[in-house]
Amino acid sequence: MNSEIKTKDLTEPIVLDICEIVGCDRDKVKSSQNWCYFPADSKLVPDIHYEIVSGAKKVQFHIECDAEKLEKIIKENAKGIRKKSHKRYELNEPSKNIIESINKLKGCLQESIKKYVKYLENNYNELYNVYQEALKKKNLYSNYRNFFDLLSDSGSDGHNGKLSENDHTRILLAILKSGQDNEGQNLPVLRSFTHQMGIDCNLDGIKRSDIRFNKGYIVENNRSFIDGLIYKEKEFAIIIENKIEGAGDQRKQIERYIESLNKFEEVTLDNIWVIYLTKDGTLHDTGRPTEESYNEDSQYNIDNRLLCVNYHDDILPWLRDSALPIVKYTDASVGLVTDSYIDYLEHMFQEDIASRKIAEEMKKKIFDICDITDKQTDKQYKELDRIVKELSSTTIYEDLVVVLKNYMREIVHPLYTAFENATIEYFKKKGYDIVVNNKLSSGYIQIFGKDWDRHIHYEWYPITAQSLFFGTDPLNIWIHIEGIKFKSEKKKYEKEYTCEIGTECLAEQIANKSFGTWLSEQYDKVIGTWKELNDIANRNFALPLSHFIP
Repeated sequence: MNSEIKTKDLTEPIVLDICEIVGCDRDKVKSSQNWCYFPADSKLVPDIHYEIVSGAKKVQFHIECDAEKLEKIIKENAKGIRKKSHKRYELNEPSKNIIESINKLKGCLQESIKKYVKYLENNYNELYNVYQEALKKKNLYSNYRNFFDLLSDSGSDGHNGKLSENDHTRILLAILKSGQDNEGQNLPVLRSFTHQMGIDCNLDGIKRSDIRFNKGYIVENNRSFIDGLIYKEKEFAIIIENKIEGAGDQRKQIERYIESLNKFEEVTLDNIWVIYLTKDGTLHDTGRPTEESYNEDSQYNIDNRLLCVNYHDDILPWLRDSALPIVKYTDASVGLVTDSYIDYLEHMFQEDIASRKIAEEMKKKIFDICDITDKQTDKQYKELDRIVKELSSTTIYEDLVVVLKNYMREIVHPLYTAFENATIEYFKKKGYDIVVNNKLSSGYIQIFGKDWDRHIHYEWYPITAQSLFFGTDPLNIWIHIEGIKFKSEKKKYEKEYTCEIGTECLAEQIANKSFGTWLSEQYDKVIGTWKELNDIANRNFALPLSHFIP
């Protein structure tokens, strides 16, 4: 291996020879012009692999995930290799060619990898067996059917067996355009929805006939096929991009939609909202569109009017708590559809009564195995976090990891609720009229003055489960000025404050009831800017930056 390795020069026979050596299938090999990797073991995630990098003179072994135990085993057992850099290993002595290098490197590591897989199986088979037992019980309810199961059997949009993304959009639009309140006011469901999503479009005095609800809307230039569109001519547009089945993003997809409505339907950028709607917020790991679809540096940036929403955390709770009570008595047919759709989604997320009972039984057994109790929320979260990180390095327990992550989210939820409630309570006591946009599951919470332009607000960011449970480091609260129309003023007025947590993490402060006091102290540091924010929201830009410093 005296010459540089060119991954593009790797021939198919050489690739197959390497696959045979490391024991992986050809279709598991990933490559580009600059690198080529081979999974190290069929039971481990691809993040643990042998890698050939273009220009390198040695084959390397990479651990690109959280697998501290594997590194410890390598340190104790492997000979003939050296740690190249963080989680990267290579041979001490160069070999003559790629095949020899892979063979020799595998020989150094094989025993460590076997021990690591054995360790995982010994530690977590009991947890996995509990999950499998619960899954068998769940399958007893698999014959359950509802109205939407029958609809999906019809093969709507070619998706035989389940609703397609187009079906979900169609149902959502039908619910949104329905209902009439006790005073005969139109569009109460849509009003509820826009309020819930923080969409500040003016629906006052608007009749149902004034708004178009389009499924599969083709803009006049014939380039943009929008999943769902709620639109009032030349006034506002709400785009729904439905990704409930995980469809990939197209190149400049969101940007094209915004451009088309802005240019061809003459809706200003300030009055365009995009609802990027995923199943549970895990698409692309963030629940946000990729940069390829929507680049914040483009001329069609709509700032915080890109709303990243998901069915599990946003749509299902809104349907249950807001939409159903409205349509139940004012539009009986839509009420039945909404009730059935809620039922369908609950089964999808295994939140129906039968699934919840099974989940509770499974949770109790798993927590018993982990030696944690319901009252020790910090211990629960820390232990589950450790287990999830460990299991995430193997393909054996992927389904179990999803279950444990759901339990972690369940543990965090009361903390998020406490954070939101304490925020509202503080401003209420101060006599301020506010709206809180709770996106704590995405790591932030925004506080708007009800009469303000929504681009002007307080914002806590980032707030993670780790910072709530483990952190004593300062959190950040911003005075935020966002949006193209405030571009020239943004840098001048935007300011960040750091807020010390103290010796106790927020989870402990919530448990001992001192959390509200802490939060009040943090807001007291920045509340002196309320008048200034109000002036900015009303486009009074005459204030110097010094006014922002309490």
